Amino acid sequence: MLDSSFLPLQIFQDAWNGCKKVPEANVVSTTSIDDLSQIHVSSLPSFVVAEEAEWDSYRLIEATSLLASLSLVTRNNLDGLPGISMHPLTHAWAKDRQNAKQQGAAWMTSGCILGFSRSNNYLWQTQERRLLPHIQSYLNINVKKAFSFASGATILPIILKCGWALLQMRQDFLLGLIRRVLAAI
Repeated sequence: MLDSSFLPLQIFQDAWNGCKKVPEANVVSTTSIDDLSQIHVSSLPSFVVAEEAEWDSYRLIEATSLLASLSLVTRNNLDGLPGISMHPLTHAWAKDRQNAKQQGAAWMTSGCILGFSRSNNYLWQTQERRLLPHIQSYLNINVKKAFSFASGATILPIILKCGWALLQMRQDFLLGLIRRVLAAI
């Protein structure tokens, strides 16, 4: 799952843009080991509608407004970049209230958002300090637990996308997390 710190809302539009590049399920194409698939597209949150021709920011605004009205998130605008954050206690409370299946779905959804949003290098380069805690939190999971959420072929591309992000951020120490995950496969 993601961290409770500031998350730029742009990441959701970037995830939508990234998922638009995934071939249809019935299209045969050569794939790389870190290519995301239609399985990953189906794991995106319901307000990220891949079939739409244009990004609909209204759905995202509606979702964040609901969470803000329930005092679950705080809307922020840092350096002209809108985003949300969550109090760490609220974050821990929400995580503790989820059963294993819900945590698995949230982990997959978070990974797909991170993975697909990597299509926007500019966001990741300019906001790497703000995105790093989310990658760290996402990778801070028991390896066996992660692979119980989905098949290795589904999990591996997400883990590799996180690894590429850490490499570009020069987080060599954190790349050890990726090595640990890959060694467990």
